[in-house]
Amino acid sequence: MQGIDFFSLPMDRALNVVYSVLMSSAHEEKDRFRIESQLNQPIPGQVARDRDDFWSTAEEDSRAFMAAMQQKPSGMSK
Repeated sequence: MQGIDFFSLPMDRALNVVYSVLMSSAHEEKDRFRIESQLNQPIPGQVARDRDDFWSTAEEDSRAFMAAMQQKPSGMSK
């Protein structure tokens, strides 16, 4: 890391350096797994979507779809 101007790197390259430094400190598989699981957690302040949230949205979408299908097209007469 000596001689690297960290702040001049593009964001993706800087994050690669950070990831490399973090993983080089993990000597065992369980340490690598712990680091990976910590990195994959949601950012504090963001709520992870519940599975129930998905199904309630799907139900709302299906109700809206069915209501739209029952509407008569405008301009058509019987």
